Parts: sequence; C-alpha cells; structure tokens
Amino acid sequence: LNGDIEVITGRHRLHLARTGGEKDIPAHLVKESEGFTTAAALTFDAESNIRDGQGEIKDYAHYFRNTQGLTREEAAEKRGLLRGVKGEAGWSLGKDAGDDLYTAYANDRIPEAKAVAIAQGAPGNVSVQSAAMALAKGKNPDELKNFARALSLAPKSNAPKADQGDMFGFDDSAIKESERIAQSATKHLQGLQDTNR
Repeated sequence: LNGDIEVITGRHRLHLARTGGEKDIPAHLVKESEGFTTAAALTFDAESNIRDGQGEIKDYAHYFRNTQGLTREEAAEKRGLLRGVKGEAGWSLGKDAGDDLYTAYANDRIPEAKAVAIAQGAPGNVSVQSAAMALAKGKNPDELKNFARALSLAPKSNAPKADQGDMFGFDDSAIKESERIAQSATKHLQGLQDTNR
C-alpha cells in the first residue's frame, strides 16, 4: 500500500539474473491494494518452495502443522505439495504426528527418519506413537513403522492376555505381539527387496 515492491518468491533466481546482467526479468505482480495480504504472500512463498523441493523436511512439517484447514487431498491434488519424498514426510510429521512425537522430533530428541516412520505407521494415534517412541532407540525406521502399524491394527478385545501384568496391572502383551509382527514384516520386506535387486 505504501508503494514498496517486495519479492515474494524467486529471490535466488532474481539474484542470478541480476548478477548475470539480465535487464528484463519476467515476473507476476500482485497488489496489496487488490487484496493480496502478507499472509497470502507467506503462503505463496512457502508453497512455492515446497513444490520446488527447496528447504528441509522440518520446514515442510512446520508449515503443514501450522496451516489450518488444509486437507491431504487439497495439498496433494490442488496445490501439488506432496509430490516428493520431502513433501510426504513433512505432511506425516506436520499433520499425522501427535504433539509428543512432533515435539520430540522438533527438538531433535528422535531422528527424523524414525519420527516419520512412526507417524506414517500410526497416523493420528498418539498412544501407539508413544509406545513406538519408547522403542525408537533399539529399532530402525522400517521396524518402527511396522510396529506402529501392527499395534494400531491389533484388536483391543481380542488381544492376547498376559498371565500377569506389572505392579500397576499394565498388560503389555499387545505391544510384545506387535513387536513380533513388526520384526516378521520387516524381515519379509527385506527379503522381497533382496529378491528384486
């Protein structure tokens, strides 16, 4: 509104063009006076970077976590934000990770690959994510993803009963069975990968 011109996205391309001696640079001009807001500019810039594969998964996760009302279908189909591995991983961490998993990841208390695996194995299931996080140090990402998936699919009423719970009455038989299933699934997948090589 004050007449200033701001580059919303393409700063690196602009710099390269200027240092290369370009006089005219194609651009799309948007105007604050026509309703283009600062928030719209920030969204446009962030989404352009995601589509171009710029930035880190942590940046994508932060953007998705803090963007209200964005559905997976809209992110994937209308905006093209989930085309690459980084977009998918960022979506899983930003939208599917519970608060504890996201906080542990954001504060570097769990490696990125393991956090992604847990979020993808049990999207939105905070109790399963917590159980998987407790095992994260001793498991690789494939094992964690398979464990989380197996535990989230385990029927609650038909879970095997332990002979004896711990001193608080906690029965961890479903977790032990999910670990067994995850190990078996991981070995099977590794065998398939070895066969396809």
